[in-house]
Amino acid sequence: MTTIVWDTKVLAGDTRHTVGKHLSPDGPKIFTPPTPTLFNGSPLIAVAGAGNVSMVNGWRDYLFETSRTMGDLKAKMVLHVAFNTPHQSLLILTQKACWKVWVYKFQPHHLDVTHQIDGIGSGARYALPLIQKFGVATAIARAARCDYQTNKIVVLIPHKVGARRRYVPRKELKAHICMERRLWHVNKLPKVIQFRFLTGKT
Repeated sequence: MTTIVWDTKVLAGDTRHTVGKHLSPDGPKIFTPPTPTLFNGSPLIAVAGAGNVSMVNGWRDYLFETSRTMGDLKAKMVLHVAFNTPHQSLLILTQKACWKVWVYKFQPHHLDVTHQIDGIGSGARYALPLIQKFGVATAIARAARCDYQTNKIVVLIPHKVGARRRYVPRKELKAHICMERRLWHVNKLPKVIQFRFLTGKT
């Protein structure tokens, strides 16, 4: 699986790929269309998926072929879903919105998450609590600590048409990893000390 998160400004994800319980070569999980296209009538910026690789990649490529609607995508998902699991999911970023689309019990569902923090993948539940205060890179570092299918290398893309995905620089990433480590140890301290650390109050 993976960790892919949306903080209302950027879409970000780690780079670890797994096949079953085995690691495969690292690589980005956020993809931009090779040529301009629309999704639900809005310019498509990027697509990221979590779950069975061949399945989510097939849905991504379907979106990149030509302009599609949510109805088109859900019909495609119904035809090709092969696993009864909630872990087949997409985050789709367009100029107007960020959509979360997932399959559960062979049925596709969608939610407009443009104005809320959200995520997909096995590490998302560990990352989400840290995003608002500490940012996506620190949050993904926490997911990497708790989920072996996530690593600490972060790729992100801003909510802007024509934007390109980029790796978080190593120096910046190191600072986020250090912050996550401090937070991890602070969580083991008494509540009053945790409060002082998180708020800066004495």
